[in-house]
Order: sequence, then C-alpha cells, then structure tokens
Amino acid sequence: MLLALALLALAGRTLRVMPHFLSYFSEWVGDAEHGVRLTGDSNIDWGQDNRRLIDYLKEHGISFIYLHIRNPNKEELDHDGIAWRMIGETELAQPESGTYALSIEFHRDLDLINYFRRNAPIAKIGKTIYLFQVP
Repeated sequence: MLLALALLALAGRTLRVMPHFLSYFSEWVGDAEHGVRLTGDSNIDWGQDNRRLIDYLKEHGISFIYLHIRNPNKEELDHDGIAWRMIGETELAQPESGTYALSIEFHRDLDLINYFRRNAPIAKIGKTIYLFQVP
C-alpha cells in the first residue's frame, strides 16, 4: 500500500512539472525562481523555452526583441521573422524602449537598482525567461 501511494505521488509530481524537467527543484526549495539562487552557471536555462518565447512573440505581434538569454536559437528567430539583438549587462543598466527577454539566471544577478529588478515582467515564458516591456 505504501509503495502504491509513493508511486502515485511520484506520478503526480512528474505530471505537475512536465515539460519543465530541466528547471525543476524539489518542493522543499520551491520553484525555479527560488532554486536559481542556489545554483551557479547555466544549471537551469539551456534554451528549453526558446520555442515558447518565439510563439509568444508571434502571438502578440512583437517583431523585435532585445535578448539577454543563454543559448538563444538565433536561426529559429530569423526563420520566424523576428528581429533580435543580443545585449550585455551594460546596456541593461540604461535600457532603451522596447521588449526584452532575460534569462532567469541573468535576472538573478542584476543590480537591485536596475529597471528590471524594480519592475515586474509582462510575462514569464516557461520557467526560464522573463519578458519585459520598457516604455
């Protein structure tokens, strides 16, 4: 009986997390937003939400995006007709108006006075990308 209950709990957890297996953290830690504080380097964002980002941009008519994410699929962005520009942290300090996609890992490291830390994202793409609109 205990084994059946454990298997049922495992199946429920797996279905709840699906398809975000790479960014999963145990319930004790919390979700990816909490777990990212415990990791370093590229432990969470391996580009698994890039397709979701492109789908969101197309669905909302966004044709240009500033990217500060790991492993962007540049060929797929080009193929889908989305203009993009990779930017560094210095450009994030004084952002131009536009739409920005930031990796959850980079967002964690930003200075607290930064625009992106003071404002909520307009969307969270999957578990690894924050989308911001700078006026």
